Amino acid sequence: MKRFPFGVVLVASVFGLGCGRTEVLRYSTFADAGLDAGTAPVDAGRPPVDAGIACVPGVVSPRRAVPTVMFVLDRSGSMAFDFAGHSGDPGDPLTGPRRWAVLEESLTRTLPAYDTALSMGVVLFPDDDGDQDECDVATTAALSPMVGNATSVLSLFARQPSGGTPTYSAVFAAADAVATVPGAVLVLVTDGEPNCNVALDPVSCVCTNPTNDVPPLCFADSCLDDTRSVALLRELVTSQRLVTYVIGVGDTGLNGDLSRTLDALAIAGGVPRINATHAYYSATSQAELSAALGEISARIARCTFDTGTRLVPGDSVEVRVGSSTVPFGPQGWEWVDEAAGRFGLTGTYCERAIAGEPVTLHLACH
Repeated sequence: MKRFPFGVVLVASVFGLGCGRTEVLRYSTFADAGLDAGTAPVDAGRPPVDAGIACVPGVVSPRRAVPTVMFVLDRSGSMAFDFAGHSGDPGDPLTGPRRWAVLEESLTRTLPAYDTALSMGVVLFPDDDGDQDECDVATTAALSPMVGNATSVLSLFARQPSGGTPTYSAVFAAADAVATVPGAVLVLVTDGEPNCNVALDPVSCVCTNPTNDVPPLCFADSCLDDTRSVALLRELVTSQRLVTYVIGVGDTGLNGDLSRTLDALAIAGGVPRINATHAYYSATSQAELSAALGEISARIARCTFDTGTRLVPGDSVEVRVGSSTVPFGPQGWEWVDEAAGRFGLTGTYCERAIAGEPVTLHLACH
């Protein structure tokens, strides 16, 4: 059976809790029996709670979890341009560093602080397997997610930018790599509109690359592939509970379609920016790119928690940030993996946790 996207089986009780939501929630499933945090590998994505710690009524301080994040990094030919869109070719000199070098520097500044707080993996698109296919994406990740992977992520920048922008295939590959990891997150970093879909009509499509003034006005693999890319990110949220943060590098797309497309991808990905000019993270400088990566990394690493307590049906859970009771739901807290006792904070509650307000669980045991 293919694991993704239609072979994923979700535990109904996770969603069933949303009906008649209350701030005090009754726990409805058993954690995995026979395993504990000392025997399950951190990188499994689902380290079960300690079997020896039974529910005790009162206040519990949950421990921060180690979430899995897959970076989906665009290494298309335009990533060799500077932020102003200059290629560095004769007659088009660079006016600043190349985007690929800026992304490397931004990750160098950001990732080491999260080396043990995140299980990191990478999909590069397109890949560089030497087959001369400018739209090729490997079926396996360039780097499988693992704690302590920051240095390995940075080593991938020895590969130079080249080729098209097969966003759909890259996101598909990244999602498949974490299809069995509850609570994983994708971070898509790109400087161009999705393309590389040869099924599109080159006569009628929107073209993402300059073309000759004779028909066809576009090559099929240069057609804007926004519709199916947006649909894929939306499907991942629905079927796999897999969200995607979107960072746009440079914002210099052809025909004015880049910002519109990135906004649509960010909204479909389930974690758009709120009260900002764009739904995606717009990075038109080194500082903005570093800030975007830092903010997203903090949200992933510092807003996901393990209860550290074995809960059984009939136990009730109330989550608080500071003195505030957090509502259960998309604007408060939700189970990331209920069976393993893992939950996440969203919105302003996540921001407050990042700022240092204490997170506590108030338990009533059956």
